[in-house]
Amino acid sequence: MSLDSHSAVVVYDTSIKNQVAKSISHIHSHDKPVIKTIYHAVRVISIEAKLFVIRYGIIQAIHLSHVN
Repeated sequence: MSLDSHSAVVVYDTSIKNQVAKSISHIHSHDKPVIKTIYHAVRVISIEAKLFVIRYGIIQAIHLSHVN
């Protein structure tokens, strides 16, 4: 993890079971968890679910007040 006070790390995982994608993103800053989000989507392929969770993880991270 970065010790820089103006950065955040987005960690994600995606799985698909019975045509339902479950994507989880964790945002860490200062080596502490800040946000955990779970997304569900129906009838998507694995790469779509991964790109979705990456996109929204980054969007959430840049909206944190201390992240540049």
